Amino acid sequence: MEKHSKRPEADFPLAGAPGLANATRLLYSSARLQAHAMKAVLSYQIEALSFLQRRYEKDIKFLDDLTATEETHDAIDVVSCFWQNAVSDYTGEAGKVASIASALSAETASFVREEADAVVDDMAVRTAA
Repeated sequence: MEKHSKRPEADFPLAGAPGLANATRLLYSSARLQAHAMKAVLSYQIEALSFLQRRYEKDIKFLDDLTATEETHDAIDVVSCFWQNAVSDYTGEAGKVASIASALSAETASFVREEADAVVDDMAVRTAA
């Protein structure tokens, strides 16, 4: 996730009013959190679609291999191999999704912590002033 070096300030009238300072920060923080969530959703979709593409290509190859067999025992071998590979692929993909979820959770926790720290720092500055 990108680091924001400068927090944007609202450019609407009364944005500098003391009562609206935290509301403005909350507004921008909420927008950044929604953007982060959307990135997470898109990451999952990219992974899912690329996995499905690989699996569909293997499904097509399976059908080609199956229709090319002329012996029953060859067909059984083709089907057995297909299912072994399919189970392995789906298991591996579940691991990838869990890994993506773990990374996104860590990023989200870091994001929320940074936003909370920024709010506390702003409150401390305003209190001291």
